[in-house]
Amino acid sequence: MKEITAHQPITAPASTWPLDVATMRAAAAELLGENAQLPRYEDLEVMTSRLRGHLMLLIPEVEDVVSRLPMDDVPGRVAVAGVGEARRRLDTAAGVGLVSAVKYAQNLARSVESLCSHLESLRSITFCGSCDQLIKAGDASRVYDKFSSSGGGATVHVHAVCPSERRH
Repeated sequence: MKEITAHQPITAPASTWPLDVATMRAAAAELLGENAQLPRYEDLEVMTSRLRGHLMLLIPEVEDVVSRLPMDDVPGRVAVAGVGEARRRLDTAAGVGLVSAVKYAQNLARSVESLCSHLESLRSITFCGSCDQLIKAGDASRVYDKFSSSGGGATVHVHAVCPSERRH
C-alpha cells in the first residue's frame, strides 16, 4: 500500500450536484459493518483509495455548509471538529502490514461515516436561495420549484422579504 504523508489541500468548491451519501456509507460499512470481514490486501488498497476520495469530497461540502452557519452554532462546531479529525486521518500513513492497513482504513471509514452524518444533519437546516442566510423557525418564507431546460429541478426556499430570484 502506498504511504501518503503530505497533506493534500482540499480546495475543491462545493459540488453543484449532491454527493451520493448512501454509496459513501456503504463503502464505510464494508470495513465497519457487523458482518465486515477482513479484506484481502489488494482489495484493501482499493477500499482505502475509495474512502480517501470520499473524504476529499465530503470535507469541502461540510465546510461549505458550516460556513453559512452562525459562528456559535454547536452542530456546526462539532462538524468542524469532525473535519479536523478527517484531515488528520488523511495526513497519516497506513503503516506496515495488513493489520495496520486495516486499522487505517477503518479510521478513514469512521470519518466518512461521521462526515456523512454531519452533512445530513446540517443540510436539514434550510437556507434562503436568495440571500444564503439561515431561514429560522418562524421566519416567513416562500417555496419555489425551479426547473431547468435539461429537466433537472430543485425546491428553493426564500425569505418572504427577499427577492424571489436566486443569487448567482
